[in-house]
Amino acid sequence: MSYARFGDGCSDVYVFLDVGGYLTCCACGIYIPKGKLSSFTCTTSDEMIQHLREHQSAGHQVEEHTFKNLLADAKENDDWIAEQARSKAAKEA
Repeated sequence: MSYARFGDGCSDVYVFLDVGGYLTCCACGIYIPKGKLSSFTCTTSDEMIQHLREHQSAGHQVEEHTFKNLLADAKENDDWIAEQARSKAAKEA
């Protein structure tokens, strides 16, 4: 599920819930190591919201519905992400 996409006319970010068990800011314009775009990942909705506020502070366009939708899905997403982490840890043990 994506919360924001490039090219929709109003967004400088592409944010989605990744099947790997985290939220992703794809091709993030904030974190550019060695001149190459990189993705930012985090494990809570609050972390992503804080990250998107950094984008806004940098002058990047982040639509308000992105924040509203992340907040609306926060508990479900955060619980799912935590379950993915537990499952991964159990497999590695």
